[in-house]
Formats: sequence, structure tokens, C-alpha cells
Amino acid sequence: DPGSACYECSLPPTTYARLAERMSCGGLLRAALAQQVMPTTILSTSVAGALAVGEALRLTGCDSRGSPEEAGAGASRIFFDTLAARSQRSQLSRAALCAGCGAQTAAAHWLGESRSLADALARFDDARGERCYALSDRIVWSCRCGQCGREPGHGAFVGRRAASLSDAITWCARCGTSSVIVDIRDQAEGHELREHFAGGLPDLLWLLDPERNAIVGFPARSRTPTNR
Repeated sequence: DPGSACYECSLPPTTYARLAERMSCGGLLRAALAQQVMPTTILSTSVAGALAVGEALRLTGCDSRGSPEEAGAGASRIFFDTLAARSQRSQLSRAALCAGCGAQTAAAHWLGESRSLADALARFDDARGERCYALSDRIVWSCRCGQCGREPGHGAFVGRRAASLSDAITWCARCGTSSVIVDIRDQAEGHELREHFAGGLPDLLWLLDPERNAIVGFPARSRTPTNR
């Protein structure tokens, strides 16, 4: 069904922000402890497998106790809370700009080239910078050691394309371990870009406003990968 939603259609922007984070093993362990994440992989997969089998039996008509119509038309997601032992089913609507199944059929409207973020936002008519923009490249947003809190090479790495850097930037010279948490983003709100890169442009080719389907370009940047 071309109108049916996929799993990514209803994911919030915060999910993609979390997916964009690059952390050391130590950082992941500390984050899991802070978020009260429990090692329930076997339990979660068992529940998911049982639900999938039950859904398959209904779809094929092998189980007369339920039908696709009774379960609800269209795509749906079942959220199962293993801590509270509760579940909830919600219907999903397709997102036109979904990263997984969406397609932007219309050509983006070119607003010209800009040499500053302030001018780019002005071309988007976004004085307050409240819109969320897609970035041409995944860039390093911040670097911070999860152990000592130091921000090594902040000026050198922040704003650069992640593809131009190796995982050597996760090494903290003070702690002597790969404990640097590197936050990588491919989207940001206008005011975040303006405040974060007030001293200059990040290593981007363009910004895209998905809502207006408009794009602003930047002067050609060096695309030569480095291994720092």
C-alpha cells in the first residue's frame, strides 16, 4: 500500500539527534545508567516475535479470533513497556518527508548563495531562527570528554564534516582513553546554527528548509578528506 506508513514515519526529531551521536563505550555505559536502560534484549525480542507471529496468523486467516480489519486499518505500532508490563497500540500516518519512505517530488526552490548564516536565515525570512533546517553534510556539533569534561580541539573539529575526521578525535590526551563524546548532526534550528557558529561558517554546501522546500547555498568548501 503506497499510502501506508513505515516505522520511521512517526519518529520525532529527537530520535535522529540520538542516532547522530557518536560516543565511546564508556560514554554509552554512563548514558545507559542515567537513563535506567536495562539489558532486556532477550525479553524484548521474544515479545516482538510473539506479536509478529500473532499478526501473521491474523493476516493469513489462520486465526479466526482476529482480522486485519479488527486490528485496525493501515500501519500501526505496538509499544510494550517491559518495566511496567503494559502495552499500547497506535495508528501511524504517513509522513511526506519521512527519511525512510518519503519522497520530495518537487524541485527545491533556489534562494541563492550566502556567505554568512545570518544572511542565509534572512533569505529564508526566518529572523528568529525558529525553523529546523537540513544540513548538506553531517557535521561535528561538539566534542567533550565524558570523564574529565574537557573539550579537546573544540575550535579545530566543531563545524567540520564528520566524514573528513577519523575516530582519533575520541581520544582524550588528559585521560589517556577514548572517552570523548562526539555529537554529530545533520539538522539544526536556525538560532542554534547562528549561536553555535557565530565566528564563521560550518563546513556546509547548503541549508534546506523542508517545510518551504527552499535551499540556500554557501561558497564552495574544501572537500578533501583528512585523517586527524
